[in-house]
Amino acid sequence: MEDLQDLISQVVRLYPPGSIPMNTILAAGGVRVIEAAFKFNSFAMVESGGGAMQFTHGHLVAADDHKTIILNATIEERRIMLTVLGTSAEADDAIDAICETIFGEEGPLADPLVVAAETSCSACLDFDWNELYGSGFTRFLNTSLIAGCTTEGVEPRILHIEMTFGLKYTTPTRLEEHAIGLSAKNFTIGPVPKVPLSERRYQIASPTRSEDHLRIVEELEKSVKEGAKK
Repeated sequence: MEDLQDLISQVVRLYPPGSIPMNTILAAGGVRVIEAAFKFNSFAMVESGGGAMQFTHGHLVAADDHKTIILNATIEERRIMLTVLGTSAEADDAIDAICETIFGEEGPLADPLVVAAETSCSACLDFDWNELYGSGFTRFLNTSLIAGCTTEGVEPRILHIEMTFGLKYTTPTRLEEHAIGLSAKNFTIGPVPKVPLSERRYQIASPTRSEDHLRIVEELEKSVKEGAKK
Protein backbone atom coordinates (compact mmCIF):
# COMPACT_ATOMS: atom_id res chain seq x y z
CA MET A 1 0.00 0.00 0.00
CA GLU A 2 1.43 3.35 -1.09
CA ASP A 3 0.41 7.00 -1.26
CA LEU A 4 -2.43 6.89 1.28
CA GLN A 5 -4.82 9.81 0.76
CA ASP A 6 -8.14 11.12 2.07
CA LEU A 7 -8.24 9.06 5.25
CA ILE A 8 -11.70 9.87 6.66
CA SER A 9 -12.85 8.43 9.99
CA GLN A 10 -16.27 8.54 11.58
CA VAL A 11 -17.05 7.62 15.17
CA VAL A 12 -20.56 7.29 16.59
CA ARG A 13 -21.41 7.06 20.28
CA LEU A 14 -24.95 6.03 21.23
CA TYR A 15 -26.15 6.78 24.77
CA PRO A 16 -29.18 5.87 26.89
CA PRO A 17 -32.18 8.22 26.42
CA GLY A 18 -31.84 11.53 28.24
CA SER A 19 -28.05 11.43 28.42
CA ILE A 20 -27.69 14.52 26.22
CA PRO A 21 -30.05 17.33 27.38
CA MET A 22 -30.67 19.02 24.03
CA ASN A 23 -33.02 21.72 25.35
CA THR A 24 -30.60 22.69 28.10
CA ILE A 25 -27.73 22.97 25.63
CA LEU A 26 -29.80 25.16 23.31
CA ALA A 27 -31.19 27.36 26.09
CA ALA A 28 -27.76 27.89 27.65
CA GLY A 29 -26.18 29.09 24.42
CA GLY A 30 -24.35 25.85 23.89
CA VAL A 31 -24.42 26.17 20.12
CA ARG A 32 -22.44 29.41 20.17
CA VAL A 33 -19.97 27.92 22.64
CA ILE A 34 -19.38 24.88 20.40
CA GLU A 35 -19.10 27.02 17.26
CA ALA A 36 -16.54 29.27 18.90
CA ALA A 37 -14.50 26.48 20.46
CA PHE A 38 -14.12 24.47 17.25
CA LYS A 39 -14.41 27.25 14.63
CA PHE A 40 -17.28 25.56 12.80
CA ASN A 41 -18.25 27.29 9.56
CA SER A 42 -21.94 26.43 9.72
CA PHE A 43 -24.70 25.17 12.01
CA ALA A 44 -28.15 23.77 11.30
CA MET A 45 -30.91 22.57 13.61
CA VAL A 46 -32.79 19.60 12.20
CA GLU A 47 -36.18 19.31 13.86
CA SER A 48 -37.23 15.87 12.58
CA GLY A 49 -36.53 12.70 14.53
CA GLY A 50 -36.33 14.38 17.92
CA GLY A 51 -33.99 17.13 16.77
CA ALA A 52 -30.31 17.26 15.93
CA MET A 53 -27.62 19.91 16.05
CA GLN A 54 -25.41 19.68 12.96
CA PHE A 55 -22.05 21.45 12.68
CA THR A 56 -19.77 21.40 9.64
CA HIS A 57 -16.13 22.23 8.80
CA GLY A 58 -14.32 23.01 12.01
CA HIS A 59 -11.14 21.91 13.71
CA LEU A 60 -9.62 20.87 17.02
CA VAL A 61 -6.18 22.10 18.05
CA ALA A 62 -4.52 19.77 20.57
CA ALA A 63 -2.10 20.75 23.31
CA ASP A 64 0.82 19.88 21.01
CA ASP A 65 -0.63 22.22 18.31
CA HIS A 66 -1.72 19.28 16.15
CA LYS A 67 -4.81 20.31 14.19
CA THR A 68 -7.59 17.82 13.45
CA ILE A 69 -9.98 18.80 10.67
CA ILE A 70 -13.59 18.09 11.68
CA LEU A 71 -15.74 17.58 8.59
CA ASN A 72 -19.03 17.37 10.48
CA ALA A 73 -20.47 16.76 13.91
CA THR A 74 -24.02 15.81 14.86
CA ILE A 75 -25.42 15.95 18.38
CA GLU A 76 -28.78 14.34 19.17
CA GLU A 77 -30.68 13.36 22.31
CA ARG A 78 -28.83 10.07 22.59
CA ARG A 79 -26.17 10.15 19.89
CA ILE A 80 -22.97 12.02 19.01
CA MET A 81 -21.54 11.40 15.56
CA LEU A 82 -18.36 13.00 14.28
CA THR A 83 -16.30 12.69 11.08
CA VAL A 84 -12.71 13.86 10.74
CA LEU A 85 -10.06 14.01 8.06
CA GLY A 86 -7.73 11.71 9.94
CA THR A 87 -7.75 8.69 12.24
CA SER A 88 -10.39 7.23 14.54
CA ALA A 89 -8.21 8.22 17.49
CA GLU A 90 -8.42 11.84 16.31
CA ALA A 91 -12.19 11.50 16.01
CA ASP A 92 -12.30 10.16 19.59
CA ASP A 93 -10.28 13.13 20.81
CA ALA A 94 -12.61 15.55 19.02
CA ILE A 95 -15.73 13.95 20.51
CA ASP A 96 -14.13 14.02 23.97
CA ALA A 97 -13.33 17.71 23.49
CA ILE A 98 -16.89 18.51 22.38
CA CYS A 99 -18.32 16.60 25.35
CA GLU A 100 -16.03 18.47 27.74
CA THR A 101 -17.09 21.76 26.16
CA ILE A 102 -20.77 20.91 26.68
CA PHE A 103 -20.74 19.02 29.96
CA GLY A 104 -17.44 19.85 31.62
CA GLU A 105 -14.90 17.23 32.65
CA GLU A 106 -17.67 14.85 33.82
CA GLY A 107 -18.85 14.27 30.25
CA PRO A 108 -22.36 13.03 29.27
CA LEU A 109 -24.73 11.78 31.95
CA ALA A 110 -24.01 8.12 31.11
CA ASP A 111 -21.45 5.95 29.32
CA PRO A 112 -22.22 5.10 25.69
CA LEU A 113 -24.08 1.88 25.02
CA VAL A 114 -22.53 1.51 21.57
CA VAL A 115 -19.42 2.94 19.92
CA ALA A 116 -19.26 2.37 16.17
CA ALA A 117 -16.78 3.45 13.53
CA GLU A 118 -16.42 3.70 9.76
CA THR A 119 -13.33 4.56 7.72
CA SER A 120 -12.57 5.29 4.09
CA CYS A 121 -9.41 6.13 2.18
CA SER A 122 -7.74 5.94 -1.20
CA ALA A 123 -4.41 4.25 -1.79
CA CYS A 124 -2.28 2.75 -4.52
CA LEU A 125 -2.33 -1.05 -4.25
CA ASP A 126 -0.01 -3.45 -6.02
CA PHE A 127 -2.52 -5.23 -8.27
CA ASP A 128 -4.63 -4.49 -11.35
CA TRP A 129 -8.39 -4.04 -10.93
CA ASN A 130 -9.19 -7.19 -12.92
CA GLU A 131 -7.36 -9.32 -10.36
CA LEU A 132 -10.24 -8.62 -7.97
CA TYR A 133 -12.73 -10.39 -10.20
CA GLY A 134 -11.06 -13.37 -11.86
CA SER A 135 -10.34 -13.96 -15.52
CA GLY A 136 -13.80 -15.24 -16.48
CA PHE A 137 -15.72 -12.27 -15.17
CA THR A 138 -13.16 -9.81 -16.52
CA ARG A 139 -13.47 -11.41 -19.96
CA PHE A 140 -17.25 -10.99 -19.76
CA LEU A 141 -16.92 -7.30 -18.87
CA ASN A 142 -14.53 -6.58 -21.73
CA THR A 143 -16.39 -8.58 -24.39
CA SER A 144 -20.00 -9.65 -23.83
CA LEU A 145 -21.01 -6.67 -21.71
CA ILE A 146 -19.45 -4.12 -24.07
CA ALA A 147 -20.95 -5.82 -27.12
CA GLY A 148 -24.37 -6.18 -25.52
CA CYS A 149 -24.48 -2.53 -24.46
CA THR A 150 -23.31 -1.09 -27.79
CA THR A 151 -25.88 1.41 -29.11
CA GLU A 152 -26.04 2.94 -32.59
CA GLY A 153 -22.67 1.41 -33.34
CA VAL A 154 -21.04 3.21 -30.40
CA GLU A 155 -19.21 0.99 -27.91
CA PRO A 156 -19.37 2.06 -24.26
CA ARG A 157 -16.38 1.94 -21.97
CA ILE A 158 -16.34 0.87 -18.35
CA LEU A 159 -16.45 4.10 -16.40
CA HIS A 160 -16.69 2.96 -12.80
CA ILE A 161 -15.97 -0.34 -11.05
CA GLU A 162 -16.92 -1.08 -7.45
CA MET A 163 -17.37 -4.20 -5.35
CA THR A 164 -19.71 -4.04 -2.37
CA PHE A 165 -20.04 -6.66 0.35
CA GLY A 166 -22.94 -6.31 2.78
CA LEU A 167 -22.21 -7.19 6.41
CA LYS A 168 -25.04 -8.11 8.79
CA TYR A 169 -24.60 -7.96 12.56
CA THR A 170 -26.60 -9.83 15.20
CA THR A 171 -27.82 -7.42 17.88
CA PRO A 172 -26.76 -8.46 21.42
CA THR A 173 -29.54 -8.85 23.98
CA ARG A 174 -28.19 -6.00 26.10
CA LEU A 175 -28.77 -3.62 23.18
CA GLU A 176 -32.19 -5.02 22.31
CA GLU A 177 -33.25 -4.19 25.87
CA HIS A 178 -32.54 -0.55 25.01
CA ALA A 179 -34.44 -0.79 21.70
CA ILE A 180 -31.17 -0.59 19.75
CA GLY A 181 -30.56 -2.63 16.61
CA LEU A 182 -27.27 -2.95 14.75
CA SER A 183 -27.75 -1.94 11.11
CA ALA A 184 -26.10 -3.68 8.18
CA LYS A 185 -22.86 -2.15 6.89
CA ASN A 186 -20.86 -2.36 3.67
CA PHE A 187 -17.27 -3.02 2.74
CA THR A 188 -16.53 -1.46 -0.66
CA ILE A 189 -13.52 -1.32 -2.95
CA GLY A 190 -13.03 -0.05 -6.46
CA PRO A 191 -10.70 2.02 -8.61
CA VAL A 192 -11.00 5.75 -7.90
CA PRO A 193 -13.27 7.29 -10.58
CA LYS A 194 -11.63 9.50 -13.20
CA VAL A 195 -8.17 8.17 -12.34
CA PRO A 196 -6.47 5.99 -15.01
CA LEU A 197 -6.80 2.31 -14.11
CA SER A 198 -3.08 1.96 -14.77
CA GLU A 199 -2.37 4.01 -11.63
CA ARG A 200 -3.90 1.26 -9.47
CA ARG A 201 -5.50 3.77 -7.10
CA TYR A 202 -8.43 2.35 -5.15
CA GLN A 203 -11.13 3.78 -2.90
CA ILE A 204 -11.83 1.52 0.07
CA ALA A 205 -14.44 1.89 2.82
CA SER A 206 -15.17 -0.36 5.80
CA PRO A 207 -17.21 -0.31 9.03
CA THR A 208 -14.07 -0.30 11.18
CA ARG A 209 -11.73 1.99 13.07
CA SER A 210 -8.95 3.46 10.98
CA GLU A 211 -6.20 1.25 12.40
CA ASP A 212 -8.23 -1.87 11.58
CA HIS A 213 -9.21 -0.46 8.20
CA LEU A 214 -5.59 0.05 7.14
CA ARG A 215 -4.67 -3.44 8.33
CA ILE A 216 -7.56 -4.87 6.27
CA VAL A 217 -6.37 -2.97 3.20
CA GLU A 218 -2.84 -4.35 3.63
CA GLU A 219 -4.20 -7.89 4.03
CA LEU A 220 -6.40 -7.41 0.96
CA GLU A 221 -3.40 -6.35 -1.12
CA LYS A 222 -1.39 -9.33 0.10
CA SER A 223 -4.21 -11.82 -0.54
CA VAL A 224 -4.91 -10.57 -4.08
CA LYS A 225 -1.22 -10.66 -5.00
CA GLU A 226 -0.83 -14.18 -3.61
CA GLY A 227 -3.97 -15.31 -5.44
CA ALA A 228 -2.65 -13.99 -8.76
CA LYS A 229 0.47 -16.18 -8.43
CA LYS A 230 -1.51 -19.43 -8.19
